[in-house]
Amino acid sequence: MRDADLKSLLHSAFGYSSFRSNQEAVGRAVIEGRDVLLVMPTGSGKSTLLRTLNRMNDNVADYYRTGDVLLGGRSHPEPAGEGGQRGRGGAVGGSRRRAPGGEEAPPAPHIWRTLGYRGIEQADGVSVIEWDATPEFCFHVPSGPIVHGGMVTTLLDTAMGGACWSLMAEDEDFLTADLRTEFMRSARPGTLRAEGQVVQRSRRVVFCSAELYDSDGTLLATARCTQIVRRPRR
Repeated sequence: MRDADLKSLLHSAFGYSSFRSNQEAVGRAVIEGRDVLLVMPTGSGKSTLLRTLNRMNDNVADYYRTGDVLLGGRSHPEPAGEGGQRGRGGAVGGSRRRAPGGEEAPPAPHIWRTLGYRGIEQADGVSVIEWDATPEFCFHVPSGPIVHGGMVTTLLDTAMGGACWSLMAEDEDFLTADLRTEFMRSARPGTLRAEGQVVQRSRRVVFCSAELYDSDGTLLATARCTQIVRRPRR
């Protein structure tokens, strides 16, 4: 596959006309059949590169993410903990209690699996998830594809729900009483990262907020919600 073909594949998958620094060189190395170990910081475009490579034919073998490392090779098993969480203490008072699905994504059918969300962190009233938005979830205008606002809101809502869920006791669940989203900039195809947190919790009510960022760390949208805590009747 030529470089032009690789860029064409990137454009068809995400609407981008060119790769970011080092992405194209790694793509060429993979195409040439060389083993690749690439360490990239969060938000640097690992998922975009991964998804682009996975759209190629079967001559290119499996790739997967683990932490902040992109590995290339043949017939690797799926890494343990994919879609799981890693803890971060002290963000909100209280210890981690529950996470949906334990250390993995919730069982199907679930919006998490349908859209392919990735759990980055969930503990102590904080939840961080990522989603690779593709043109299929966009409306198309002369300036290029824009991710539908409903998809943006769903991602933010899911992050806030995860943050709230991490503070629930075993006999508690919750329902959303209100939800508000503010759109600062248009969300484009690519990796979107939602960071949700519990702002305050009482016995019956949980107030949450969330922010949405693109792979460059640009703030795209914010949201707030109110959750009503439910317990079994005694």
